Order: sequence, then C-alpha cells, then structure tokens
Amino acid sequence: YGAGLEDKPEVVVLNKTDAMTPQALTSRKKALERACGGPVMLASGATGEGVPEVLRRLMDVIRKAR
Repeated sequence: YGAGLEDKPEVVVLNKTDAMTPQALTSRKKALERACGGPVMLASGATGEGVPEVLRRLMDVIRKAR
C-alpha cells in the first residue's frame, strides 16, 4: 500500500468470536498475534461482546494521534 500506511497506528481485532468454539478462538487469536506481531482484541458484532472495549481503544489511539 505504501504512502506511510505502515507508520500509522494499528488496532487489530478478531471479529465474529460468537461463531467460534473456545478452542478455535484461542488458536486463531494466537495465530493472528504471531502474524501481526502485537496484541489482538476480541469482539462480536452480532452480540456486542468486546465492542465497547474496542471503541475505547480506538478513542485512545485517536487521542494520542492528535
């Protein structure tokens, strides 16, 4: 992509957690953490679980960038 995209802050979220078994969720989260090299948040758009935490994290990132 270029154009400085790699320098922008990043929040990685694994969505659709309501559709995963606990074992699949753990496995996919670990794999995504290895792939992105950082923490991964969990959320479910369908149930709303984890969404407030993701929104708070996004607001923190935005505030720091201003």
